[in-house]
Amino acid sequence: MAAKNLDLWISYICEQSVPVMKTTVQSILNICNDEQATCKDLADTIMKDPAFASRVIRIANCLYYNRTTAPIKDIRQAVLLVGFDKILAISLTVSIVDSLVNNNTMCHIKRLMMCSLQTALLSTAIAKTLKLHRPDDLFIAGLFYNFGEIAFWSLTGASGDDIATQLEDMSINLPSEEAQQELLGVTFDELTIGLATRWQLSPILRMALLEPNIHDPYVQCLSQSHAVIMEFGNNNYSLQGLQSLANWMKQPVGLVAELVQSHFEKAAELSSYYLPRAT
Repeated sequence: MAAKNLDLWISYICEQSVPVMKTTVQSILNICNDEQATCKDLADTIMKDPAFASRVIRIANCLYYNRTTAPIKDIRQAVLLVGFDKILAISLTVSIVDSLVNNNTMCHIKRLMMCSLQTALLSTAIAKTLKLHRPDDLFIAGLFYNFGEIAFWSLTGASGDDIATQLEDMSINLPSEEAQQELLGVTFDELTIGLATRWQLSPILRMALLEPNIHDPYVQCLSQSHAVIMEFGNNNYSLQGLQSLANWMKQPVGLVAELVQSHFEKAAELSSYYLPRAT
């Protein structure tokens, strides 16, 4: 695909969506890319928008994040109890998804957000099992795994169903990426890479999409987690991805299957917190 096509799509997505969410998203992105940013910087930024802060606190209070019996009541408390990186990931996801999702695109976004959460949770769990130093980096990478496609569907409006049907019909005879390329002139993964590059998000995500077979433990955590999640959601489910993941982790396939299933279920619980309520 010509780089020009990708640049045009990225510019279009940013021009159409970013003005709506410019202040909050840009502030969160600035913190994400500032190695010197503090917990106070993050809390102060979130608190500038009370409605947004309320959404973040609601997510922070779900069982996955808040393991205490006491409710989290404010953002400063959330950052301290849940952790800087997790609250940053929550904030970044909410600030973008809330701005993009509408009732016309909700069906597509629900499916993609579920897959992203499953990938985020599973890859983070695997990183912790393998005792990698920065497991929360994978949480952010997983949450944004499908962001290019989420952004695309957010801008198609009522025509989205027709586009989805055409892609589905074309995918009968073509691999899905070839169908996307032929119909749209770009693939959803390319959109994700372009947006992640434009906004300086997650080098792990960019590498995983560009070189999924590279021998990097973080990339492998992400790539193999996503492959297994896609298998679990496919009617023609096989054990190929699961066996590959178990071999790479050097763990019995049964134990890895239990790990996958438990995080599959946790993602289902989390998805309702991340997605805005329909209006």
